[in-house]
Amino acid sequence: MTKRSDRFLTMLLVVAFTAIAAANAQEKKIAKADLPAAVQKTVDAQTQGATIRGFSTEIENGKRIYEAELTVNGHSKDISMDKDGNVIEVEEEVSLDSLPQA
Repeated sequence: MTKRSDRFLTMLLVVAFTAIAAANAQEKKIAKADLPAAVQKTVDAQTQGATIRGFSTEIENGKRIYEAELTVNGHSKDISMDKDGNVIEVEEEVSLDSLPQA
């Protein structure tokens, strides 16, 4: 590689790491007591039998999102909600064996 391409690659990596750091900096850990009442109600309903690992909030597409980080039956499950307690996304760890074959 040339010095010019080395500098370009280094600059590209710096920009990528900066963007990742900025995205992660948006997420803020909070306590359950800091959740809006509607979100707390959804959390209570959605966390039956789960271990709560924590809560966070961030701004996505200009809207405040709240997330509950859970462990359910030994695997991770994250539930994202809007300020009104509506579930907008669920991320759940699954085993490869549980997926249908291609």
